[in-house]
Formats: sequence, C-alpha cells, structure tokens
Amino acid sequence: MKKIIKITVLLLIINSTFLIHYCFSQWIQQQSGTNRHLWAVEFVNTNTGIAVGFGGVILRTTNAGFNWILHTYSDTNDLFDVHMINTNTGIAVGRRGTIIKTTNGGINWIGPLTSPTNDYLYSVDFINENTGFSIGSVIIRTTDGGSNWSLVNNVPIYGTYLYDITFFNENTGFTVGEEWPSNFSTVIRTTNGGENWIRLGGIPGLGIWFFCVAFADVNTVVAGGDAGFIIRSTNQGMSWTYQFVGGNTLRSVVFPNSNVGYAVGGTGRIIKTTNSGVNWTIQSSGANNHLQSVSFTDTLNGTVVGHFGTILRTTNGGVSNIKLSNNELPKDYYLSQNYPNPFNSQTTIEFDIKKKGNYSLVIYDCLGRKRDEVFNEYLNAGSYSVNFNGDELQSGVYFYRLSADGNAVETRKMVLVK
Repeated sequence: MKKIIKITVLLLIINSTFLIHYCFSQWIQQQSGTNRHLWAVEFVNTNTGIAVGFGGVILRTTNAGFNWILHTYSDTNDLFDVHMINTNTGIAVGRRGTIIKTTNGGINWIGPLTSPTNDYLYSVDFINENTGFSIGSVIIRTTDGGSNWSLVNNVPIYGTYLYDITFFNENTGFTVGEEWPSNFSTVIRTTNGGENWIRLGGIPGLGIWFFCVAFADVNTVVAGGDAGFIIRSTNQGMSWTYQFVGGNTLRSVVFPNSNVGYAVGGTGRIIKTTNSGVNWTIQSSGANNHLQSVSFTDTLNGTVVGHFGTILRTTNGGVSNIKLSNNELPKDYYLSQNYPNPFNSQTTIEFDIKKKGNYSLVIYDCLGRKRDEVFNEYLNAGSYSVNFNGDELQSGVYFYRLSADGNAVETRKMVLVK
C-alpha cells in the first residue's frame, strides 16, 4: 500500500540533534544458492544461522555463512520470520498462520502446527524456552515451547497490522505496525510478560508505518519504518524523538549491545549507530537489492539477508580495513606490488584511483578461481592501502585484481609461503 508523505511535514518533526554521514564499510556477499527473497535471518552463535523466505525456503549454515544448505519446506507458504529459542529448538512463522518448529538446529522442521489464525504472521519472539509470541493482525502465544498456540485476548489491535515484536526480558516487550484504514503508525507495549498490552500514544498519523523495533537497553527502544524514519524512546515508550535518515523503508533493526546498533532496508541500505541510536552512519553494503533482516551475535559478526537470495556478512562490524593514505587526486589508476612478497599470512596492498566509484579487490588462484574478496565498496578518488590476511589460503601463487565498476583495472601476482 503506497503512501504519500509531504516533505514539509516531515521536516517539522525531525529531531534537531540528528546527524548522519557516510563511511566505508566491509560487507561481503555470500552465495545463498537461491534467488528467492529471504525475509529473515537468525544466528544462534558466530557459526550457526538460519534464514527463511519466499515459498517456504529455509537456508542453514554451520560455518558462518561460507556455505549455506538449502532446504525447502513442503508447504509453499512464505516464511516471514525465524527465532531460535536455543541451539536446537526454533520456530518459523509466515503466511496463512503458518507455524513450523525444529528441534535439531534447523535440519528438520515439524509442521505446520495448529495455528489459531489464518492471517499472516510476520514476527515471532520468545521470553524463555517455553513462552513465546507471534504477531500479525492478532497476537498469539505459546507456553510450551511453540507446540501449541492460542489467541491473546484483550489486545487493542482491531484494524491493526503488527510487523515486529521484541522482548527485552520476561516482562517488557514492544510490537509495532500500522493502523488501517487510518494510516496511523502504532506501538503497543507490555510490562507483564504479555498478559496485557497497551497502545502507546504520541505517534503522529503521517502515513508512516513501523516495521522493526529493538531494545538498546531496558529503557531505550528504537523503531524504524517508512521513508527511513526512526523513532527513539529512552523511557520505555512514554515519549519519543523522531529522526529522518532518508532512503527507503527500514525493515530490521538490532542492537548487539546497548550502544551499537544496525538497521537495514531498501536498495541495500545499512546504517549503524554507536551511541544507542542518537546518530546513525550509512555503510556501503555493495548491494542494490532490498534488505529485509539483520542478525548480529556480537558487535563484529553480523549477517543481512534480502531480495533475490541476497546474503551479506561482516566480521568487523562493517568497518572497512581500507585506509586513505593520500587524498590528493591521482592522475591515473595504479595497483602496487604487495609487500612483503612473498608473505606469510599478512601483506599490504596499495592502490590509486582517479575517480569515485564502486571498486573491488579480489584474490584468485592459479586456476582463475575466486578465493577471497578483500573489499567491494564505493570509494572516492585518492590513494589507499589495505591489509590482506591469507590465513585461510594454502601456500602458493595467487593473483589480486583491482576492478572499477565491474571492469578490471590491473592485476598483480603474489606468493603466499607458510
């Protein structure tokens, strides 16, 4: 459903302390093995993760996404969210009230389980190993680890679609979405473990719908939605500040700790905060497809999924290891010989670029097979240096190629000796 938001109205509610800027980042695209849209991802530890999506597709990795095993659930209903209660037990929910369950870390799935609704279920979260909630046009609850579900009564959600639910602890939780047909955004809170839910006021009816919500700490809550809008509360939702980060809709937000948070959305948008959502920095994802979900196991290791099987991975919090050594404008492209060479695991590569654009540095073996991607980012003109770690490669001769906007600029040889 399309909505028109008047810019003059938006500017009136942008918080004056808001600041956003661009930085380099390091997000590496992984091979998913599918071109279906992926709606959600969840990692239970650095290595083990589950992604779900269109047509009941399920992906599973046990090696931090270097390889993804493709499963397709027998039902063709879309799966919109997945939550791992522990390393073995997890729940996925989706279209037409679909609920499925795994008890062996996502290898096999049981279902569809009996659901009290035939409407879409967009999100699921658990407050402990027994009690969990899923939301859509209703709120449903389980008290036996997801095997049985029932409607939650006395919930003020008539005419409301809820898109995300999250709990900070066993008492405090939020869910966000839209009111229809008024086009008002909505935020609903519980402070007693989901027994009662209260619709919070103070959210302006500007046709802005919120699709994601997360806790930075027990008091600080951040939600993202249409047109790059973010709302933030530091008193459990009693009052809110409004921020406009621009770009397309934000679909997912996560805080691996109380300060560091990430949000993702349309056309490859990834933004990061290091001060609990006060300010946000745009990271270059290298992707153009819409991004739907983000999961971090700590402040460094994170995965993002999105349309057409897009999977992005970072192991350094999205911060680039590229250093700008000279901002004078080079007259031409130049790729230096790495040093030291031969090298044992660590080496430095320097290069000059004469104009801004999308650049990549890729490592190939002697058979022309791609072995690593050092970076794939948008860079301004200048002189740069980057460190390459060859710990995961065997001794031998390799080639590194600098490319600009997909076209090779220069290739050089290097020797790894262990």
